[in-house]
Amino acid sequence: MQIMILFAVMAAWVLAPPALYAFWLGRRRIPWHWAWASAKVLVFSRRGVVVETNTPLIACHVPAESALSELEALQIACSLIAASASPNDPISSALMAVRERQQWTPQPCRFVQEISGRGLGAMIGERAVLMGSEEFMKESSLQIPPALERERARQEAQGRRVLYLGWQAEVRAIFVFQESSIEGSDDVVHEMRKRFGVSQVVVASGASRALAGLCGDWLGADECHSGLSISQKRDFIRSLHERWGQSNVLWLEPRTMLKDLLGAWRRRFWARTLTFTAMLAVALGALSFLFAGCSWNAQRTLRGYIVLDDGRLETLSKKPNAVCFLIAQDEWNVPVIIKRWINPRFPLFFKFYRTDMLSASRPWKGPFKLEAYLYSTENLKQELPPPANAARGYLNEPVYPQIMQSLEIRLKL
Repeated sequence: MQIMILFAVMAAWVLAPPALYAFWLGRRRIPWHWAWASAKVLVFSRRGVVVETNTPLIACHVPAESALSELEALQIACSLIAASASPNDPISSALMAVRERQQWTPQPCRFVQEISGRGLGAMIGERAVLMGSEEFMKESSLQIPPALERERARQEAQGRRVLYLGWQAEVRAIFVFQESSIEGSDDVVHEMRKRFGVSQVVVASGASRALAGLCGDWLGADECHSGLSISQKRDFIRSLHERWGQSNVLWLEPRTMLKDLLGAWRRRFWARTLTFTAMLAVALGALSFLFAGCSWNAQRTLRGYIVLDDGRLETLSKKPNAVCFLIAQDEWNVPVIIKRWINPRFPLFFKFYRTDMLSASRPWKGPFKLEAYLYSTENLKQELPPPANAARGYLNEPVYPQIMQSLEIRLKL
C-alpha cells in the first residue's frame, strides 16, 4: 500500500506541471500550438498585441472652410457603425460610446458594405459615404484636403490613430483615437530574442506607415508593413512560410498580447523542467525498487510453499491438532521469525515481511535459514522445540528477502 501511495504521489508530480500549464493557457486563451512553438519569425499586428485595445475617441477635425460641422460628421460615422455587421471592434466601440452618450438615433443606411481591414461604406440619403483608413480613401479616389493631411501627420507623430470619413471624391473629416502602448513590450521582444531563439520580429499592420514605423522603432522590429488588409496579411504570411518554412513562422492571429505569449513560453520552460525532473525521479525510484539500488526492505519478502515429500505425511497432516512451524534464523542461528499453523492444509503458502520479525531492530537483509516442522500434539500450547518424531524440512542454502521469489521446503520424516 505504501508503495502504491508513493507511486501515486510521483504520478501526480509528473502530471501536475503540464496540467497546471494547460489550465493557465485556457484561462489566457492562448492556443496550444502557440505555447509550444519554437518560431524564428514572429509576426503580429499592433492593436491587441503591443497596443491596448481600448482606443477612445479624443477629437474630430473638419476643414475650416467646410460647411460640415464636427457634430454632423460624428452622427454620420455613428450611423455607419450602427449599420455595420461588426460594431464591436475597438474603433467601432469608441464611436458607439459617443452615440450612446449623445443618445443619437442612427440615420438610415442602405447598401452597407464592409471591406475587412480597410473600412466600410453605405448610402446615407443621397450620399455614398465611406469611412476607413488612408489606403481605403486613396483606393476609392477620395482626395484628402491639405489641412486634414497636416492634422493627420501631427496626430500620428504622437502615436494616435486616424480614421477618415468622406463622400463625393473628398475626405470631409478625420477622427482621432488615443492609443496606449502595452508597457514593457519592448523588453518582451528583447527576451524572446535572447532566450527563445526569435531572430526576426515583423510588424504587419493595417495602420498607417507612420504608426507602424513608430511601433517598429519602439520594438526594434526587423520589418514593418503598413496598410495591409486581412487578405494581404495572409498573402504576406504565405510568402514568409515559403522563405522560412511554416514551422518557423508564428503569426499572432487571433491577437494575443505579446507579454502573455512570453508568459506562456516561460511557463513552458518550467513545465518541461519540472516534468522531466519528476519523470527522472520516478524512473530512478522504479529502478531502485526493481534492482535494489534503494533498499525498500518493507516490500521484500520471504515467500514460498511448504510441501509434503512423503505420502505418509498426508495422514499426519490430517490428524486433529496437527501443528506446522516455520522458523527463520539469521546467520548466527538466532530465530528472527516463528510462524505456526494449526491443522494446516498442504501445499502451505507462506510469506514473511519485515514486520513479521520478532525484533523490529534486526536487519531485514539476510541471509536467513528456513526450517519447517510438522507434528501432532495433544497440547496446542506446546511450542518449540518440536518432538523427536516431528517431520522436518529445510533449505540447503541460506536465502535473502527479495521482491519476487518462490521457495519450496519439503517435509520429510
